[in-house]
Amino acid sequence: MKVTAITGYTMFSVMVITEIINIAQVTNSIVGRPAAIRERVLTLFVIISLSALLPPLIAYFAGDRATKVKSKLEHHYNGVLFGVTAFWLWLFTTTISWQWIPIPDVPFIPGQIMQFWPSFAVALVMMILGIWYIVVHKQNSLIKFKPFQLLLMGSFAGVFIMSGISLLATIQHKDNNLSAALYSVIPLGTLVVMLVISFISSRSAKNNYVVRLTDATVAAAIGGLATTIAGGIFSRIYSDSTVVIILCSMTGLAAWAAYIHAIRRAS
Repeated sequence: MKVTAITGYTMFSVMVITEIINIAQVTNSIVGRPAAIRERVLTLFVIISLSALLPPLIAYFAGDRATKVKSKLEHHYNGVLFGVTAFWLWLFTTTISWQWIPIPDVPFIPGQIMQFWPSFAVALVMMILGIWYIVVHKQNSLIKFKPFQLLLMGSFAGVFIMSGISLLATIQHKDNNLSAALYSVIPLGTLVVMLVISFISSRSAKNNYVVRLTDATVAAAIGGLATTIAGGIFSRIYSDSTVVIILCSMTGLAAWAAYIHAIRRAS
């Protein structure tokens, strides 16, 4: 529990710092532009940043409040698990929104706020999950709570499936199929590797297959989260997309491997 809690706090802190730096860089880059353009660009970036940060933050507090045991560590642990799940559910719903739901023909700011719906939806779902956990909780750990298991694994699988659909569409509509495939295959491949190895490495645990798969999904989700955070950092440093993809995947694998190693040492 302690390793998961510390890892979650660390990653969220890095997310916040990264978003602040991104907004600062954007602000610096548009100095001297007309006021209307500055307002639109800053509004867009602030909305994007908040849409990514608020769901896991709200979910963390929902998970913390839903925990009724006295152990402070379990409060932190459940909060982090809620936060990680919220991030992947947000990523899934945001991917659906971008690919299949058109942007409404309304003024700029209201239109961007309307695109904020995945964050509201995720926050609502996680609060409902927290209430559900309070109602049916019988001294069972969150990792064994079936609605949580389904939501986490469903969100993770949903992102994977949507990424696969996007990959197929990209290959069909772009001339440089090899490069297009590379940008999606490498991140998807690292997620599969992390999930499979995490599941295999937990075979000595005295849990059923569903609990082991949930634990493995948590580990892979943390690695994928590290990959996503790294994308916001390396994309500001390197212009070559191939380099960015490789570095992000390596960062995700390193974070995942460190997490697995720390879990095994603590157990």
